[in-house]
Amino acid sequence: GCSTHYIINSLIKNPNFMNKKKLYVFDDFVWRSSWMDPHVSESERLHNHQDFKFLFNKYASDINEYLVVRKVKIIDFDGNYKLPQLKWNNGLIEIMFIDCGRTIEANDAWYKIFQPYFIPDNTILIMQDWGLHKEVPVQSYNQTKQFTDSKGSSLQLIHEIKRGNIGAFIYR
Repeated sequence: GCSTHYIINSLIKNPNFMNKKKLYVFDDFVWRSSWMDPHVSESERLHNHQDFKFLFNKYASDINEYLVVRKVKIIDFDGNYKLPQLKWNNGLIEIMFIDCGRTIEANDAWYKIFQPYFIPDNTILIMQDWGLHKEVPVQSYNQTKQFTDSKGSSLQLIHEIKRGNIGAFIYR
């Protein structure tokens, strides 16, 4: 929920957002011990594939009134097979923060769901893992650059964090 806090703390300063708008959060909330365990103390570790939505709710309780949180999957992946498929029918999207995986498969899946609701020359897409294509050695699953390149002129890079992995794109 760290990114969610930063996004909300900025949005609530905007009177257009405060006019009864919400930030939608989609996650499968499936604990994946192989890469999540090293980021928490031993006492905080959960069982592999355990639902951790309760942790998100705990840490986001102070901003809950601004959120719509849904436990869904974008693609079938490591323990989320029984979850409902992510769907969107809540209108046009002005800004979207993506932190959902690095593979072309995962990125193509969210893009297919949300792209009909993007506003040309207006929608901003912020991809958390975009810059990981620069890692040395190159990891085969870091395919966000290949994904954005595959969209041709539809996604134009407008900003890149120099000492980070975030890239921002405008939808054309």
